[in-house]
Amino acid sequence: MKESINIDQFNRVMEKYRLVEPLTADVQRHLRKSKRRQFNRTLKRTSGYSALFLFISNVFFTLKKYGIAITIVKSAILIGIVALLTAGVVSTALYFLVLQNVPDPEVVSKARDRVTGNAGQDSTADNEEDSLAEPAVVIEDRLGVQPFTGVNLPVTRTTGVSDRMAQSLAALRGGSRVINLRFGRGGKKSGLMLLGSVEPADGSYSITARVVSVKDSRILFYDSETAASEQDLDSACDRLAKRIFSAIK
Repeated sequence: MKESINIDQFNRVMEKYRLVEPLTADVQRHLRKSKRRQFNRTLKRTSGYSALFLFISNVFFTLKKYGIAITIVKSAILIGIVALLTAGVVSTALYFLVLQNVPDPEVVSKARDRVTGNAGQDSTADNEEDSLAEPAVVIEDRLGVQPFTGVNLPVTRTTGVSDRMAQSLAALRGGSRVINLRFGRGGKKSGLMLLGSVEPADGSYSITARVVSVKDSRILFYDSETAASEQDLDSACDRLAKRIFSAIK
């Protein structure tokens, strides 16, 4: 009789505190989180806490969360195996990558021979070019005419003036001694340079020109000429070209 009473009391206690029913999912999650925090806190207090052990414990609790039966020791072994496999894969990939980038000795030898052959050909070409080069006296005497600049004038007007200057000087000095640089050098060098500008003033134009030595930057000629109108530009260029010719011959 007494045993029956004890059983009834036990059942009532179980029902009162709901110990006869399984825990809800929320309670289970709370217990798992609390257990992990308590575990890490205990490790810190006992000086057994480290980044490695934290990683191992995280793996342990994560696997336990999904219902996988595992221990701390097995979690550490699992991490070690994964690390070894990863290191092996990375080492193999690096090996094949380096192996593919190693040049073929035969290819390297052919490339070296090709470069050596080209170097010999380039040297021969340089020697031929040196033998055909113009004498320094001819280069220093040649005059290169740069396109003139202008103030508040269209480019066609200023380049027209420099073209006329080059034409007049070529007629005076000879075509081989004057280069109009607006059309390129044509493979020729010049030791003299003609620079100039054109400025309008109340319907008239002021043309300024200077000849400079390329070798030492000396100004060999500096003067200006006035054109009374646009129609007088060509005549003004001819007059200025004659003075340049007299100065440098």
